Amino acid sequence: AGGYAQASLAQWQRDVVVAADECRRRSGREHLCMVGVRLGAALAAQVAAGRNDASHLVLYAPVMDGASLLAEWQREQADFDRKYSRATERVPNEVLGFPLTEAFRAELGRELVPRTPGPALRRVLILAEHLGESAIRQAATVLASRGANVTVEQANGPAVWRRDPSEGIVPFKVLRRIADWMKEGQ
Repeated sequence: AGGYAQASLAQWQRDVVVAADECRRRSGREHLCMVGVRLGAALAAQVAAGRNDASHLVLYAPVMDGASLLAEWQREQADFDRKYSRATERVPNEVLGFPLTEAFRAELGRELVPRTPGPALRRVLILAEHLGESAIRQAATVLASRGANVTVEQANGPAVWRRDPSEGIVPFKVLRRIADWMKEGQ
């Protein structure tokens, strides 16, 4: 709970920890498979690095470069403003309807690639939009550095975050791949 103006990557990481703890408590399982999408993938990788129970990790279209993400959001905001002639009504520090504080901008400017892999991490699936991204290669290298089996594949599905929300496209092929990968690791 809380207002978006108070959002921070550090708070979201704490939220992921709370959610992971609750999933473990409710499931009674010893190990977790953490799945994150876009910025959530970077958060999941960072949280997994500090856990002794995250054995599997799925990063779907991970955003490991916060500055690029911020630039993408700003381009999308500019496109929205042009499309709906909102240039004169522009709210300062707003991106796609959400306030973007200076503190949050500063956090996005920092490295999002985890510095170390999680001690329990055995398997990682990275479904990337652009396989050649240096941040993706760097994340794969870090996550494999303690022996985790890291698979990097092209994300085979629609980039739903780039669509109009009313379109409601579900990336079935991606979800099927994630489910199959999870079954393979049991």
